[in-house]
Amino acid sequence: MIFSYKLSFLLYMKYLKSLEKIKDFFGRIIENRGFSLLFLVRLSFEKLFSLYTNIVLEEV
Repeated sequence: MIFSYKLSFLLYMKYLKSLEKIKDFFGRIIENRGFSLLFLVRLSFEKLFSLYTNIVLEEV
């Protein structure tokens, strides 16, 4: 059980790092388009992350 929490924490940290990379990569587009594009990207990653952690926690 503790392992699954550590795994989900590590996955969340990777998720945050990937968000930073995406923000850096699409920085100019996001700045030009405004908040809506950043919100959609973040929302989709949060959805994928929650689905993945649910699967991992169910398997353990």
